[in-house]
Amino acid sequence: QPEIDVQGQGVSIPSGSTTPQASDGTDFGSAVVMGMAVTRTFTILNTGTDDLLLSGMPAVVLNGDPDFSVTVQPSSTVAPAASTTFEITFTPQSLGARTVTVQIENNDPDESPYTFVVGGAGTAAPEPEIDVTGNGTPIPSGSTVPTIDNGTEFGKAEVGTTSVTRTYAIQNLGSTALTLGTVTLSGDADFAVTSQPQATLAPGESTTLDVTFTPMMAGLRAATVEIPNNDADENPYTFAIQGTGTVAAPEIEVSGLGQPIASGSTMPEVGNGTDFGTTTAGSMPLTRTFTIANQGTAPLNLTGMPLVELSGDPVFTVTAEPTTPVQPTGSTTFVIEFAPTDAGTFSATVSIANDDADENPYTFAITGTATASNQPEIAVAGNGIEIVSGDSTPDAADGTDFGEVELGSSRVQSFTISNTGSAPLTLTADPPVAVTGTEFVVVTPPQTQIAAGESTTFQIEFTPVTAGRVTETVTIESDDSDEGSYVFTLAGTGVEPQGGTCGDGVVDAGEACDDGNTASGDGCAGDCSAIDDGWYCEIEGMACTTSCGDGIVAGSEVCDDGAGNSDTQAGACRSDCSGVVPGQKKEEPGCGCGAAGGGSGGWVFALSAFGLALSRRRRRCP
Repeated sequence: QPEIDVQGQGVSIPSGSTTPQASDGTDFGSAVVMGMAVTRTFTILNTGTDDLLLSGMPAVVLNGDPDFSVTVQPSSTVAPAASTTFEITFTPQSLGARTVTVQIENNDPDESPYTFVVGGAGTAAPEPEIDVTGNGTPIPSGSTVPTIDNGTEFGKAEVGTTSVTRTYAIQNLGSTALTLGTVTLSGDADFAVTSQPQATLAPGESTTLDVTFTPMMAGLRAATVEIPNNDADENPYTFAIQGTGTVAAPEIEVSGLGQPIASGSTMPEVGNGTDFGTTTAGSMPLTRTFTIANQGTAPLNLTGMPLVELSGDPVFTVTAEPTTPVQPTGSTTFVIEFAPTDAGTFSATVSIANDDADENPYTFAITGTATASNQPEIAVAGNGIEIVSGDSTPDAADGTDFGEVELGSSRVQSFTISNTGSAPLTLTADPPVAVTGTEFVVVTPPQTQIAAGESTTFQIEFTPVTAGRVTETVTIESDDSDEGSYVFTLAGTGVEPQGGTCGDGVVDAGEACDDGNTASGDGCAGDCSAIDDGWYCEIEGMACTTSCGDGIVAGSEVCDDGAGNSDTQAGACRSDCSGVVPGQKKEEPGCGCGAAGGGSGGWVFALSAFGLALSRRRRRCP
């Protein structure tokens, strides 16, 4: 009887196989959709003793995806020990896995029909993929909104003086070569391609494109970049760019005490010097120095006559004029003097004519107060820095912010009350300094009578009782005519204690010493609470030491006569405290064994860097 066997690439394919294999050719692999077809040849063998008849019409039938076809049919009769071949061709019409079942009707009594599955995958054809970035940030094709992030926004450049160049990266993210044409720009002629990219990019390769903005007129300038290429869906690759042309111009800015003064300001401030504060009528004038800076790109011309004009109370005068012109990034200064002869509040307006297009003239108000002669004038300072009455913003610089203090601890800050007037200043309240709340306490009050030109101090202690920030108000009542109630705010923050550990080599609160261990007998007590007699623990984390010659026997010392140590005196303690010089020492007055005031020694105090230790001086008596 006949016996059918089907092989691919010389490997038998079992009838009923449903898993295509590369080894027997049933897995056709990948083929490009609508591209080159893949053909496999299969062999039908008759290993029986009778003719093998292929009875199908046609002999080989395919059931499944039409992407497969039999392109060569086998012979219908196969003699014993003979063979015939057929061909199947895979031509994928769409992407993805494709399969078909091969069926061969025959007269083999146990393998008819003979079936097996063949498969393959349709893949896309290789193609280029263009990608453009600026500053490492993607620029989408067709983008019409320039941004700073990707460099399509060029910012400002001065007409006829400066230019700005942006470099863009072009990369081929595809699987075949990317071809680039000449990059062109459309729009304002202020932009130009100053470096073209290379013409061809292999897969994964990149190149750069430089575009330069050189404004020819002021205002917003814009253009569109166009990159011809062979990317099927992004040709041409386009994106918008823009920049602003500027004209060189001066830009005036005035400041006092390092703080800016806005043009048109009508509210004088102490912080920028436009409020001169208080002085005594007829006393030494107060002066303020103001700075005119040019933040622009062209010289700033001060055009007034005089350069700085004052209108208002004549107690203000310009005593030092600025210079002109002021070069870009440069500055000049002028000085205004406040010299009142009568008591009162005075004001004036400063006007500076200039060629800044939008701040001419530059104006701001100034003010000052004068008190009558023979009047007291209170001033309060912390750390040498004035604390303005009404200050509600505590600051560590002037000591009004006590910072962080551990619960169970406290911090003391000193403040100074000065009398800058010409008559005695009296603090009229009892107590003279009052603090709201309980966590800030006046521990040292000030004097209540302060002569003209003199000062007094007071101390406030902050002892937090709970964790968190605490604010309280200080009030000082006095006979100052315009600051009778001098008020300012204090603040501090209570924090949980950060306790230390004995043996960590750091002397913490409550420890007398810490030699880096918790052993006893080495000079520092095992719990770090005390320094043993005759020991010195002067360096944190280091072993404590004894001192031969201090009159205290400690550690490895056998004896210690203090200044009486001698290597030649009979009966004296040797100079290294290692023993006694042989012989009988004459008894010294007050040192007899059992004598009044004698015994083994007296008590002495040893002062180290970490505390006061009480120890017994032991003198060896003869």
